[in-house]
Amino acid sequence: MPRGAKAIDNCSGHRTKKEKESRKNAELGQLTGKKLTEFKQVRENETAHKEFQRIQKLLKVVGKDDALYSAGINRYCELVSEIEQVKTDMLVIRQTADKLNAAFEEQQDKEELDSSEIIKFTKAYTSLITQSMKCDDKIMTKRKMMSDIEKENGWTVLSAIRAIPKQAEKPEDDALMKILQGGESNGAV
Repeated sequence: MPRGAKAIDNCSGHRTKKEKESRKNAELGQLTGKKLTEFKQVRENETAHKEFQRIQKLLKVVGKDDALYSAGINRYCELVSEIEQVKTDMLVIRQTADKLNAAFEEQQDKEELDSSEIIKFTKAYTSLITQSMKCDDKIMTKRKMMSDIEKENGWTVLSAIRAIPKQAEKPEDDALMKILQGGESNGAV
């Protein structure tokens, strides 16, 4: 099974200066050279903004804090914020369900309830539990989106590295190109 592609800084073994320079230039050619941009809606959302700053620092360490990744990173940060909001909503729903259950049990201990009150409680409680489950479904959907973004960004980085030529141009190729272009080479004809 072939190994994953590596940036020239991560390659071990002997490499000529020309090969290293060629690969380094090709790696730099895969980036726009513009700074990673934080979108307005991310900047205004505290949770998303913190996540953006965290990811930006990590990308800077590996030299990938480029504008090319802005849209995906901003979308990812918004999803992190949305998940936190849904988790908060789910917690409130569960706390409300617990309070409703406790109040029902307290009332049941004090007096005997008729069937209409039991049905009313059951509908309210079931509604809250259903809402909680819908929140959980939303979280799972958003986590799937986040996973897709993570994979896409990972594949983008790998595909950029794979597009880099593995070896510098060979001198024989240069001589052949000169001959084909009508020039002369140092070798015998």
